[in-house]
Amino acid sequence: MLISRRTLAWLAAAVVAVGLVAAWQLWQAAPDEPRAGVAPQARAVSEGAMPQASAAADASPGLREPIDLMGLTVDVARLFDIGYAGGLTIDERTLDALETVLSHMPEHWDAQDLERLSWTLRDGLPAADAQRALGLIQTYRDYLGQARAQLQQWGIPANAQDAQQFFDRMQALQRQHFGAETAQALFGEGMEHGRVVMEAAFVAQDASLSPEERSARLQALRERLPPQLQQAIVEEPSVAVSGGS
Repeated sequence: MLISRRTLAWLAAAVVAVGLVAAWQLWQAAPDEPRAGVAPQARAVSEGAMPQASAAADASPGLREPIDLMGLTVDVARLFDIGYAGGLTIDERTLDALETVLSHMPEHWDAQDLERLSWTLRDGLPAADAQRALGLIQTYRDYLGQARAQLQQWGIPANAQDAQQFFDRMQALQRQHFGAETAQALFGEGMEHGRVVMEAAFVAQDASLSPEERSARLQALRERLPPQLQQAIVEEPSVAVSGGS
């Protein structure tokens, strides 16, 4: 099972839906691992397939590892977007940039690692934007560390009320680290989708509902998701079929 560190809301919903404690334990280890998807591929390419680029990076004051995105080597600063009117753009895509950067950083940073990252950002972004990007990276790393510890304390939501409390706690933690506006820009849409999927997981297990009621509730929740995510709520969950036997 591949897990992105940004999708703890989706993972929590999956845990409730299928009742797998092992999946929850897998998430607990996720913040210390590279993000599933592009970043691990980038690490493999940069370590084994690009010796000349790696050697050049070692000789520069910037990051030692070049970042490879589907065969295209990019500067870390290019992972961040600048708006038409100037200023760093902060949205859900920024999470992809933050995770890619962290996947190319050692687990424990030292002063030299931080200076290399800072230099690379300053070399490719306006000074104020480079400083903000660096702050976001450091804050995101701290947030992931605390989120992992908190998840171990909170455990698996046992019912719909616990699930909503889980999301409320996560949102509070995000705001604590990033502030309300930035947290909403980074996590807001994903958290709302996660709430819907989590609610659907409990509806699917609600034995007090008739099959027709359950189907109608699930369809209503499905319609609250964008089309590309609606398949996260299955048409006829197996737990709903077996729950009345």
